[in-house]
Amino acid sequence: MDTKNASRLKANKTASEVASEVASFDLVAPDVFAPKKPRRRTAGGAKAMVAGVEAPILTEEDQQALAEALSSEDLARFYLTNEKEAQHFFQRSRDLFDEGTSIIHIDEELLLKKSSERVRYVRPLKLLQRQIHNTLLFVARPHMTSQDIFSVSLDYLSWSVEHNHNDTSYLKESVEEMQQSLMQISSNGRWFSTQILQDVMIDGKTLYYKIPPLLKKLNSAPERYYHVSLRMNARFRSKYAHAMYELLRENLWKHETGEMPLQEFRERMGIEDNEYQEFKRLSARVIVPALAELEEVSDYCATPKYITHGRKIVAINFLIRENAKNQLSVNTEGNLDLERFTILREELGISGPQIRELTRNHRLKRIEEVTDVLYFRYILKKKRVRKGLSLVVNALNDTEDKYFLTSSEKTELAAHREKKRQASQEAEIVKLASDNRRSALDRFKDWWPSVPEDKQLDIWGLFLKDEISLAVIRSKRLKSSTVDISHPLVSSAFLAFVARVGLIPE
Repeated sequence: MDTKNASRLKANKTASEVASEVASFDLVAPDVFAPKKPRRRTAGGAKAMVAGVEAPILTEEDQQALAEALSSEDLARFYLTNEKEAQHFFQRSRDLFDEGTSIIHIDEELLLKKSSERVRYVRPLKLLQRQIHNTLLFVARPHMTSQDIFSVSLDYLSWSVEHNHNDTSYLKESVEEMQQSLMQISSNGRWFSTQILQDVMIDGKTLYYKIPPLLKKLNSAPERYYHVSLRMNARFRSKYAHAMYELLRENLWKHETGEMPLQEFRERMGIEDNEYQEFKRLSARVIVPALAELEEVSDYCATPKYITHGRKIVAINFLIRENAKNQLSVNTEGNLDLERFTILREELGISGPQIRELTRNHRLKRIEEVTDVLYFRYILKKKRVRKGLSLVVNALNDTEDKYFLTSSEKTELAAHREKKRQASQEAEIVKLASDNRRSALDRFKDWWPSVPEDKQLDIWGLFLKDEISLAVIRSKRLKSSTVDISHPLVSSAFLAFVARVGLIPE
């Protein structure tokens, strides 16, 4: 047994013992690396249609009644929160960690979904603390709504931030300082201030921690959010470059940050009130070095545009662009979609590294075709799968055209997927329905007709560039010259987009 597996077993053994001994941890800590597989959700009876999921057996009155029963936060959670996505990325990070691949040299993106808020820090975080905080959120996200205590091995934590594995004392000091830092957020007339971390305990090679309830609520179901790449998170050498990177990612959808007063910019960068009060020093010590570092190591960079009042600079806007030299290009066709990846991993028993090897050696389109064929012939028809990897490899190397679906089989598979998707989404909606606030759909219907046509076209153009909505955009072949949200699937994706980026008035 190797050392890493031994330490993992030790952590699993001590979790329950430690939790019973320490009064501040009132729940048994979960296994260090044992996220539960997402349970398959089913829904009996008639299938529902909510904001774009078709169910022809329901009447229009049924659909409207169900939509009205959901609040705006419910819809936001339904569209914008996906614990399966978090499970997927965390599991893949475990595979890469076990392989010994450096986090900054991985050939895929591991994404953390973060709530988009204007945050002010009391005792701003240093670089390592910012990086560690992202990792702790990343590890917790798959179970953010169901657990109070989270755990991570110190080896994994060090790997995720590209830190010296032997210097655990410095990690302890960083975590201790993080407990003394406060995060303050003002939004829609609300203001709250909270610790970044609550109770923390290190037992051997395992870190146990609690995330404050306010931050759990904020990050478990964000109405507006952005993604942080863990590959990029570990690359930076200064806290200002790291803060700048997150600022760019947060505003990536509109290709600019928008004009920020200097005070807001200072808060977003984590600059103390007594630091760099003259703009000349602010530029020399913060803006210029951060932009240079982004050019060197980040996948996105920016050009500053200064706004003046008289001769004084009062605000700043960053124009965001891709940094091609640091963009990933593992497969020129893109990445294997989550649904096919899940089938290969969970239904056919193929590991993450093996799946990535397949994507390097075969065309993405053919992998998707073969995955569909095997899912139809084995999983849908309930045939036992033996040696899933060999099955997939043989199908990919087939020269006799044995692994293609007929038109009728494709239709049957599409109907099966739609039913499965409806059942899963319906169960998700029922689970999340919790209050009677005005729905995002109602607010959208009130707001959208009042938007001028030229502004509608501008928003439509931003939607067509939205990475998260690409699947719908491509499948419906949408045009930039015409706003067309008549199709329910397009309508739901467009609603999710404008809600996520905060365009719908409260």
